[in-house]
Amino acid sequence: MKTLEDHDGNSLDEERSAKSGSLGSVMDSLEKAAEQSDTLTLDAILASVRRRGFGPLLIVPALLSGLPTGAIPGIPAICGLIIIFISLQLVIGRERPWLPKKMLEFQLSAQSLRRGLKKVRPLANLLDNRLHRRFSVLTDTKFAHAFAAATIICLSLAMIFFGFVPLFPMLFSIPIVLLALGMTASDGLLFAIAYLFVVIIAWMSYYLLG
Repeated sequence: MKTLEDHDGNSLDEERSAKSGSLGSVMDSLEKAAEQSDTLTLDAILASVRRRGFGPLLIVPALLSGLPTGAIPGIPAICGLIIIFISLQLVIGRERPWLPKKMLEFQLSAQSLRRGLKKVRPLANLLDNRLHRRFSVLTDTKFAHAFAAATIICLSLAMIFFGFVPLFPMLFSIPIVLLALGMTASDGLLFAIAYLFVVIIAWMSYYLLG
């Protein structure tokens, strides 16, 4: 039988987990990593959130692709591959994600990263203030996680193949970030919004590229 103290303890753990996986918290870690050197490897960037679980690990490459850093040749493709690797390992239940060493050696400018993070910080704070556990039936089942992972993989494949098209990497990264945040905080509303974005992006892609 659970006591009130147990319930409060579980709620506190959930709150801490959601906070550590919030967009602002992930961005704080990225900014801290960007202060260490003028040039960063993807390995150093991912290391800043590696212990926080799969959600933040999915957010980081999606952010890199959606920020101005996504305009760097090769970044959308590499970020897309990283997201696919992480998503597949999430589906099979792997506790610690593995990524190829060559992929992690890719470098980018710390200044470009800091500049991009500064631009989206107000939006991140706005989103985090509205992030909390709700409609968890949409996020807490094995089917929900598998469907979200499959959706993220499809978006990542599109990011790889259409990353050269201006603004497309950013469009593909938005629902990935929302799904990762929703997964971390058990926020079903974010899942619903993310899937709406997917429908809109699919329509736009068909209209523009069809």
